[in-house]
Amino acid sequence: MRRRLFIAAVLVQVIVLVGWVASLERALASASLVRLEVVPVDPRDLLRGDYVQLRYRVSTVASDLFAPPLGGGHWGETVYVALAPKGDVWEVVAASLARANLALQPGQRVLAGRILSEPSPNVVITYGIERYYVPEGKGTPPRGRMDAEVALTADGRAFLRQLFIDGRPYP
Repeated sequence: MRRRLFIAAVLVQVIVLVGWVASLERALASASLVRLEVVPVDPRDLLRGDYVQLRYRVSTVASDLFAPPLGGGHWGETVYVALAPKGDVWEVVAASLARANLALQPGQRVLAGRILSEPSPNVVITYGIERYYVPEGKGTPPRGRMDAEVALTADGRAFLRQLFIDGRPYP
């Protein structure tokens, strides 16, 4: 009896993990790719290993792009940002606390994040893609213009796929 109970418990855990991985892979398979411009930040932390700390131009959103206008008291809330292509990168064209308030034009995409600061002239937003782990021994990236290729799911979740330095893949 105990053996069957143990096997059942293990099977339930395996099924949950496989289901979670399958749902993420399905979301990535249907995601659209956008390229975001990265703003330089201190690129190394010796205590956490080889990774690059990233900050994006779309992480700072002007308060006047919010519809309806954003008041105070929204720290930590989910925010939806509309992105539109401009050249080879994507830029913010609108933002809102409710996805229904964004009227997307053809070719625009939604990126979901969390508010990190109260609105002054700008609102700082985090998207969960601010860290890129570098393969062991590759070190810090060289200097140059850095862009990130991001996969966006239909619900606005972002998955960091690749970094580019001066248009070339890194590492």
